[in-house]
Amino acid sequence: MADLTFNKAHFPNETLAAWAERYFKAAAGSHRLYRSPDAGFIYIDPIRGPRRLLTVDDFFGVAYAVVEVFETRARRDGHEEFTVSAALTPTEVRQLFESPQAGFLPSIETLLTEPVVIPQADGSYRATTPGYDPEALTYYWTGAGSPITPLPEVRRLLECFSGVPFERPEYKHNLFAWLLGAVCFDPALDSPLLVCTGNQQGVGKSSCVQAAGHVLAGRIPSPLNFRGGEFWKDVSAHFIENERFMFLDNIVSHRAAGFDNPHLSTLLTQGRSKRIRILGHSRLASANGLLFAASLNDAKLSSDLADRSLLVKLYRDVNQPMVPYCRDYAQRHRAEIYGELLGLALRKPQPLTLAPNSTFRFRRWFDFVAARITQTFGPLALQESADLDDLSQELFAYGFDNVNTEFDADTLIRAVQSNPDRYPSFAARLSNISSDRARKISIARILKARAFKFFAPVPGQPSTLRLIDLENGDTHHAATFVFREATE
Repeated sequence: MADLTFNKAHFPNETLAAWAERYFKAAAGSHRLYRSPDAGFIYIDPIRGPRRLLTVDDFFGVAYAVVEVFETRARRDGHEEFTVSAALTPTEVRQLFESPQAGFLPSIETLLTEPVVIPQADGSYRATTPGYDPEALTYYWTGAGSPITPLPEVRRLLECFSGVPFERPEYKHNLFAWLLGAVCFDPALDSPLLVCTGNQQGVGKSSCVQAAGHVLAGRIPSPLNFRGGEFWKDVSAHFIENERFMFLDNIVSHRAAGFDNPHLSTLLTQGRSKRIRILGHSRLASANGLLFAASLNDAKLSSDLADRSLLVKLYRDVNQPMVPYCRDYAQRHRAEIYGELLGLALRKPQPLTLAPNSTFRFRRWFDFVAARITQTFGPLALQESADLDDLSQELFAYGFDNVNTEFDADTLIRAVQSNPDRYPSFAARLSNISSDRARKISIARILKARAFKFFAPVPGQPSTLRLIDLENGDTHHAATFVFREATE
């Protein structure tokens, strides 16, 4: 049995490091104090659950609670010693908090209120168990409830979202894929931004995302402020409260331009471990397993965000009640739905023969979800996220006005400059470029990147446009493009 006592008295010739080492070895045996890789400690309160200890003041309240602190004193005659209960002083607590000897504590990278699956050396996956998992460096806190266990079916998952008016089944499969990817903790696996859009107000965008968040996290946190520096503050606050699910609700574009958030774009491609600035501190900390989802009123994103997104489109001609209401259903059957996702994640599917388009950047995520989703539900709609790109939307708006009319970068620049309100994202980009030559190069690159792609602006409309690159161009002739109408 571990010795959970600590003699705070310094032994003869004992260094401060050796003194701190004794404390942390005793604390490690309690299984209640862990170190966070780069931001203080994590204390497992037997009643309240995991707590992050980010400051000395936070640590002071628990430093003497995880072990029994005493002190050895010598009698006045010097022949015998006796022990008395003792408390750590503020100075001693600070010395422990700042001591590198905290490395003797086991490390927790992620706090969970649900299990996850982690990859094994043989290519299979296993689910983490309640409590501390030294291989995954996670702590799964079940509270007073029963642990979530894998289930073999997907009935509850299908029922939960059966009333959501997805524009096409592929968008429902996108949602299932995002949920599935969220239960996998592979250090090399990024999850895309889930973006839910709809053709009108009240179609169920927020409810759909909130239901997904409740399935994954067991609760729905307050929406993030997605503007500027407030975004960092909200992400930091959610991290401190051990929230995984980050919800950006009812995003609207500013002055008809696409929504942009460079901080969010960076976080989405940092890997499973995200680097965030802690609220009220100057240092960065690692936040593992963060998930970002958004609902959009005006489905228009910057190119960087669109490139990092997974699209879910809702469509309904006339709004009507959602039956079952997905958010209520998720609250009632959360453990079962999550258990079905775990069961799906633990399956070993047949290899998928169809590879995604090479432009899809979340390849590790795709490798994990694609075969499991397509073999259970059906195909995904991965490339449709390009429809969210503000530059693509404005470019194809120009295309619908100029079908079968050849043009080059100069022609498009003149159109933007003559009507900046119709092409606000292009206008903003051009305004940040000082020389005419640089503008031409920038616009030509945008056109080249979108050449030979289709765009369908209206749900149910069979006509689409395709941008055709007519020539590669050389030092004497500008590349020429044309929009052609096509039927898929």
